[in-house]
Amino acid sequence: MNTGVYLITNTANGKCYVGSAVNFRSRFSIHRSDLRRGVHHSAKLQRAWNKHSEAVFTFTPILVCAKDMLTFYEQRAMDVLKPEYNILQVARSSLGYKHSDDTRARLSVLAKSRPPRAGVPLSEDAKRRISIANTGRVASDATRAKLCEARRGKTPAKGMTHSSAAKAAVSLAHKGKKRDPAAVEAGAAKLRGVPRSEETKAKLSAAMVGRKRSPAATAKIAASLRGRKRPPEVVAKMVATKAAKRAAKEAQQNPQPVKEMNHE
Repeated sequence: MNTGVYLITNTANGKCYVGSAVNFRSRFSIHRSDLRRGVHHSAKLQRAWNKHSEAVFTFTPILVCAKDMLTFYEQRAMDVLKPEYNILQVARSSLGYKHSDDTRARLSVLAKSRPPRAGVPLSEDAKRRISIANTGRVASDATRAKLCEARRGKTPAKGMTHSSAAKAAVSLAHKGKKRDPAAVEAGAAKLRGVPRSEETKAKLSAAMVGRKRSPAATAKIAASLRGRKRPPEVVAKMVATKAAKRAAKEAQQNPQPVKEMNHE
């Protein structure tokens, strides 16, 4: 069983805190989190934690019992041990108690205003529960727009670079996936008519040097272009570019002799 009465002991001076929990591990995690963030409900325990450091405190189950006997045995432990860090010396349990809608709304606002638990890593169980809770969820258009705006200009996240393992995992997750044609067209429409900077052109050019398309990719591109008509301005630009390249190549192959000047 994982339900019962526990003790938080300051090994530096022997003082203690008595409590009861339905789940020891979960309750100890909450205590540590609150103490590390400086928001524990027991001001006495918080001051001792700040003064002596986390290293001197131990969390120990001292009695296992049924849920309906938690308050009874917690009070007996308090009567015997006289815990210095308990604000109230009367045991009370919130088991089965439900907050009103108004209280729950205020608690929600308070929790959202708190900063994340810096330096406190999530347990594997917590990560798994968060993953299950988020599976299948689809963000609304408004939420997606907010996320997009928040991430704009952060490539990658500020001060962070993806590890090789993370890059490999992302690559593997996207292999074989086909984008929705509507999404592809929407992305292309955003970029259409947007001139690239010289720096971007140089990067793209350097990335393409030495690269060869596979026969399958070449065939796919050819099939997608077959039957398409280019706008007249694009055709004119391509013709002018080819003519300029041809003239440059001919000039390189057949350099004009330098005429000697006669000095009389």
